Amino acid sequence: MARVSIGLKVRRTLRSRTATAVAVALAALAAISGFVAACTIVPEDSSSSDPDSGVCGSATCTDTQFCLYRQCTAKEACVVSTSCPYGWTPDVCSNGSPGCINPNCADILQGCSDIPASCGSDVTCACQSVCGSAAGCLTVNGRTATCGATN
Repeated sequence: MARVSIGLKVRRTLRSRTATAVAVALAALAAISGFVAACTIVPEDSSSSDPDSGVCGSATCTDTQFCLYRQCTAKEACVVSTSCPYGWTPDVCSNGSPGCINPNCADILQGCSDIPASCGSDVTCACQSVCGSAAGCLTVNGRTATCGATN
């Protein structure tokens, strides 16, 4: 009889401790979910998502300027290596070493550039003028433009 009552006490104690542990774990999860629900993910530079905003890297262009980028050159795109990652093109870099052409070489920020008076406020005209030709101006989006690389 003593064994049975001791066994029941042990089981009740274990159930009580388990219930307490579960309650603590649930309270912790509730607190964590409250913190997570309060988080808002904001892009690093949310102001630059509007191509007409004048934001150009860490600067803001005036109304008579546009934000200019240039395409990366073959030299900048070539990474010296004897083994290329998938999607990269094996090539010889400008220094003569074997290398790989990065297909995702990002355009390089040049900064705010003045729109020539002859263009008025036409960013396409300004891009063509600054990049040297209509063919040299690759893209215009709002007040942001990209010149082609001049390898």
